[in-house]
Amino acid sequence: MVSIVVFINFGGQAILAPAGKTNRGCLLTHCKTLVFLLKAVMMACAETLSIPDADPLEAFKIAVQVFNELRSGGEDPDHVSFGNMLRCAKLLPDGDQKNSVIKSTFSLCARSGFVNEFVVRDLQSTAPEEMWRELLGTPTANEVNMDDLPSHWKSKFEKRKRQPSSSFPRQRNFRR
Repeated sequence: MVSIVVFINFGGQAILAPAGKTNRGCLLTHCKTLVFLLKAVMMACAETLSIPDADPLEAFKIAVQVFNELRSGGEDPDHVSFGNMLRCAKLLPDGDQKNSVIKSTFSLCARSGFVNEFVVRDLQSTAPEEMWRELLGTPTANEVNMDDLPSHWKSKFEKRKRQPSSSFPRQRNFRR
């Protein structure tokens, strides 16, 4: 198992590295623990709006850095990564840049096949209603029906959902 150290430099930048290394940057491996940690860092960045005196733009930069590390490190972002990135768009002021981040993140998610209820929820909580309705192709006043979304948007998520995990045995609910 690889041990990971998160360094925070004086500028507040998060630098991820294997334990014992002091190089700048993140060496992303196929270690599931590291992928989980990177997703947790993105989630923490999204939560900085609720922290007094936090710098949301710096948190957004860290989230983008982590998201790009996930994408370039051999592990495809999944619905959790895309949902966290959508939530991180809230860190940006309203305007063209925020709208661009929302649209490009959702488009990449749809092309990658990871749209699910959680991604749709995060899209709806981040984007203006007109935008999320346009992106989802949902007419005004209609609820989002996952079955109406293009199947290729959900393809990898559906494939993963059908495959039982070999890491964890199925748990049964027992009544006492």
